[in-house]
Amino acid sequence: MFVWQNDWSQIDEQWWQELLLQQNRPSLFLTPQFQRTWASRFASELKLGIWSPEQQSPQALIAFHRNRDSWELVGGQDVADRLDVLVAPEFE
Repeated sequence: MFVWQNDWSQIDEQWWQELLLQQNRPSLFLTPQFQRTWASRFASELKLGIWSPEQQSPQALIAFHRNRDSWELVGGQDVADRLDVLVAPEFE
């Protein structure tokens, strides 16, 4: 089940860092520092999704921003080498 937020303060940064470190290829562009900084400068509207399997702790994070008539991953294709979703390896 996804729980959607529109404010970074609703995302636990320690959990986010731990999820990032579980990735096969952790990326600077998926860190809280980069995503929050990029969004504060370029995003006008956010949708932050935290996914939890039924009756389990959160296992995934996805961050979108509004770009004209569509939603795109936070990070900007012109800036970031890699845009992605953070997912615990056992749920990929």
